[in-house]
Amino acid sequence: MNENDQPRVPADMALPLLMGEWVVLIETVRLRLEQIEQIDPDSVDEDVLADLYENQDTLVRLLAYIEDGFARTFGGPPTPAT
Repeated sequence: MNENDQPRVPADMALPLLMGEWVVLIETVRLRLEQIEQIDPDSVDEDVLADLYENQDTLVRLLAYIEDGFARTFGGPPTPAT
């Protein structure tokens, strides 16, 4: 398979997923962020805490990127799960 055989993906969303799949991805990232926020900083060592904060920062940026792409592709933000 070469570059010409690969399907073209719209620039807005680099992964060709259905709207519902994007919503599941967004909710999964939000859930992980909530889990990280619930961790008591005193219950883990400093290295683990540093990794968690780094992961949290990365996930916050990823979530913003995905939500922005979702809004541009589907015309608005996803409806939060209830």
